[in-house]
Parts: sequence; C-alpha cells; structure tokens
Amino acid sequence: MCRQKGYSGFVLWRGNCYFRSSTKGWDDLRRSRVRSAEHTLYINVPLVVNQSEFELIPMSESCEGQDADSLLNFESLYHCQVKCIEGNYGGFVTWNGHAYFRKMHPQALVKAAVPKNTTDLWVWHCHRPEDQSKSRRKLRRHRTSPPPITADDTTVTT
Repeated sequence: MCRQKGYSGFVLWRGNCYFRSSTKGWDDLRRSRVRSAEHTLYINVPLVVNQSEFELIPMSESCEGQDADSLLNFESLYHCQVKCIEGNYGGFVTWNGHAYFRKMHPQALVKAAVPKNTTDLWVWHCHRPEDQSKSRRKLRRHRTSPPPITADDTTVTT
C-alpha cells in the first residue's frame, strides 16, 4: 500500500502504522531516521529494473483482451516494468500511453504474438538463479552409477 499511495515509507509504533512522505524521497527519510526500540521505520526503496530481462516485440499484441491488470496513462516505461515485476506478470502491451498486463508465461506470450500496428509487446524473461538443491540432485544422480569396468582395471583386496 505504501508504494501504491506514493509514500516514502512508514513507521510501525505501538501497533499502529504511520505513513511518511518526504518531498525529497526515500533517501531524505533514511537520513532523518531516529533510532528507537519502540518503533520500526520501513523505507520504500526504488526497484532497480534489469533492462536485459525485457524483450520488446514492436507492433505486436499477444492474448488480446486477457488483461490481468492495467496501468492507465503511465509516466514512463520504468513504471510499467516495475508493475510487471511486482505482479509477476509474463509481460505487458503498451497502447496510447496505457499498459495492459498479461499473466501468461513469457514463452506463451511470444508464441501467441500477432502483428498489430498500434501496440508494442514487452515480454519479461526473468533471470532467476537455478535452485542449488536441483543441481546437487542432478549431480548425485550421475555419481550413483559406478564407472564401467575395463580390462585394465585391477581388483585389490586386503
């Protein structure tokens, strides 16, 4: 709610939430904080968008009419990308200063893309690191099978 309303942060104190706004933004709020055990300050830090994760398919539309959300009269492409990441959408379509978000998988959006002169399709290919437990499991699976025995192998008994 803090980000939606445009506040710089909020303070939790004695079970209540107090929203804070600063004309200079979150950095000013961070510098002016007071350290106290009685309250906790949460600062709304701007999200950094990795531009390489977004693929532009110009003059295209995908899954028309299947809008999961929208952002009307957006200020910049950055705001659309942030909303796409926060909503975990597969991508969005921009048209006439409006953005329409799609909940489909990015590959499904690319596959369903059709030419349309007035819209641009932005697909979010999130680069998530591979789960370490899965890679270890694959490695263990390969280790369980013994190596093949060749004629040069010798058996040593003690």
